[in-house]
Amino acid sequence: MTVFLLGAIFNIMASTEWSSLADYALKAFVGGIIWLLFKLIGDYISHKFIGKRKDEDRG
Repeated sequence: MTVFLLGAIFNIMASTEWSSLADYALKAFVGGIIWLLFKLIGDYISHKFIGKRKDEDRG
């Protein structure tokens, strides 16, 4: 069973196009960074406006 499993894994690895996989990984990484930046900017802006509203409610 172990030999069959190792053979299947090696067969999958041999038939994988590594250049397209690396291209996809790079695109996913860049997309993740862009998403994170938008999320951080959105959180900062919403926190800034919510903070102003709370200050107006207190005063």
